[in-house]
Amino acid sequence: TIASEYYDTAAYGDFYQSGQFRCGQGMSNGVGYFRFEFFAPEFDTLDEYKADIKAKLEKKNEQEAENAVEAQIIDALVNALVADIPAAMFEAEAENFVRDYDSRLRMQGLDLNTFCKFTGQTLESLRERFKPTAERQVKTRLALEKIVELESISSSDEEADVEYENLAKAY
Repeated sequence: TIASEYYDTAAYGDFYQSGQFRCGQGMSNGVGYFRFEFFAPEFDTLDEYKADIKAKLEKKNEQEAENAVEAQIIDALVNALVADIPAAMFEAEAENFVRDYDSRLRMQGLDLNTFCKFTGQTLESLRERFKPTAERQVKTRLALEKIVELESISSSDEEADVEYENLAKAY
């Protein structure tokens, strides 16, 4: 096969070993070689590329772990919340989700009515689908607002400006 010709020859063996060339070992069609520098030109060696991938995976795993802990904390907070929350708050939040969904559909060249026709859904069924998330969002916001009040948590204008800048950089 083409891959084994390149991998087995002495002429390409050194090139392969240097990490600048990689042969597609184990590929069923036998044609799987590629030149490393075409796929990751910002790296000088395969080891640098592997280290970058490893660092990105570690960062992703750390972020996922943080998100999981945060979700558990919010779940505990929401479950511990004892409050008489008007249904109108949940309905308004569900409606916000529907409007947001409509906006995202419009960015893709579709509108909510057309989406509902294609999927066989109604606006009401869409609202019902968003209702659990809306309830969780409302309860989370109310619980966090109460914590801020009870703990007298506040932020300075400088802290708010930094946060606004970070949000702007993210978008």
